[in-house]
Amino acid sequence: MLTNKEMDNSRTSPWIAFVRIFLGAFWLYEVTIGHNWKSGSFTSGSHPGWFGPDAGSYLIEQGNAGMDAGGWAWFGWFLENIMYPYAELWGYFAVGVQFILAFAFLFGIFVRPMAFLGLSMDFFIFMLGNSRIPPFFTLGHLFVLFTNAGMYYGLDAWLTEKYKDTKSSFAKLINSILTLNFITPPIRRLIASLCAIFAFYYLLQLAVIETGKIKMVSMDLAVLFGFVAYGLFVYNEKMDKIAVTVSLLRIWLGYRFLHEIFVRNVPAVNGLPGWGTEQQLTEVFQFIVEKHWGIFSSIVENIFIPMAGGWALIFAIVQTAVAIMLILGIRTRLASKVGLIFLSLLIVIGFTRYTPFVFGYLFAVYTLDGGRLFSFDSLNNYQPKYGINLSNTVITLLFIVSLIALIAANLGGILPDGYKTSMGPVMGAMVSILTALIGLCGLWQNGLVGLFKKKVQVTR
Repeated sequence: MLTNKEMDNSRTSPWIAFVRIFLGAFWLYEVTIGHNWKSGSFTSGSHPGWFGPDAGSYLIEQGNAGMDAGGWAWFGWFLENIMYPYAELWGYFAVGVQFILAFAFLFGIFVRPMAFLGLSMDFFIFMLGNSRIPPFFTLGHLFVLFTNAGMYYGLDAWLTEKYKDTKSSFAKLINSILTLNFITPPIRRLIASLCAIFAFYYLLQLAVIETGKIKMVSMDLAVLFGFVAYGLFVYNEKMDKIAVTVSLLRIWLGYRFLHEIFVRNVPAVNGLPGWGTEQQLTEVFQFIVEKHWGIFSSIVENIFIPMAGGWALIFAIVQTAVAIMLILGIRTRLASKVGLIFLSLLIVIGFTRYTPFVFGYLFAVYTLDGGRLFSFDSLNNYQPKYGINLSNTVITLLFIVSLIALIAANLGGILPDGYKTSMGPVMGAMVSILTALIGLCGLWQNGLVGLFKKKVQVTR
């Protein structure tokens, strides 16, 4: 008979792996046919700004755009003197890194060092003036780094098991790379202190930055560095690192829900509805009708547009309530469930750029119970609940839906950066990825015997 701890592990481990695989899948999507696509698909061909005679030109274009928007002077010097002279090589390097990150996270190999590499890539992308989607990649990298997610149904677990009884220098090196056991509490406090300093720096920069684009970057960096600093300061060896990580994830997602209300306050298919007016939401719905698959266009035209005012009120109430409940940790599982239903509806009707990222991480908050720490829930004799009840029949249906959505997406023709131009196929791709991942992790949760089923116990 399983102990309570073993039962908890069996219901948490798959969903830690879920975040890792989700992150890898979206890196692969992004580098192939996503908004910032590079290699393209089998039918589209590669991006001319990254490959071919003009390779490197897109990197220069993005760098100039970032500096024109008021980017930091030191980064401009780096672009002019280090990157632009070798833009083609830097472009190929960036593409290679993104493919490496995708497959490393998908298969769970060297996850922690790859997370550091991913964070470096994220910081560079931030410096280019991008702050819409990069925070979600940063969040994923931080999550897999702190939870050591390669140890859950990943090749890292297999490597650790393989070399655990080996005393060679190579085995010790592998163990150090996978577990980061050389980061002692004093080093952790040093890293936390540096993150706190950076958080205050980027917060103070908001007072002198003139352009909105770079203000967004500075604000997101201040928040992210602040969260990391807080997490590292409060964590100690007796704490559950998964609980700390997923609880901070919960708060950050609440912040992003509010961000889409008070900062990005105009509804769009690459965001959330927020407190958009009836007119603003009607314009978004009309755009969806023009770009989505026929059946979904008809649904939006006949159900959403005539009652746009009512939907605007419903969306505003749900988004605000979920945000507050997540930030404060009030009925976290209920808030997550409501949020997931809300986000599922948005994805299906065409909000396919920003919303899937929120959905993926909110699903982790639900299945890993993000209300365990820093919450009102934890003050009320709280009994955490893990996982999600998925019968084998439901899991089978998830895989069927995933397959149908994948076939439909490919038949419809997914265009690179097509969340506006080929909305139906992109929606199909998002549904396919998410349902397949939930189905796979549901099988693991229900006891599927796989090669990397058990987490190897490692030092914190």
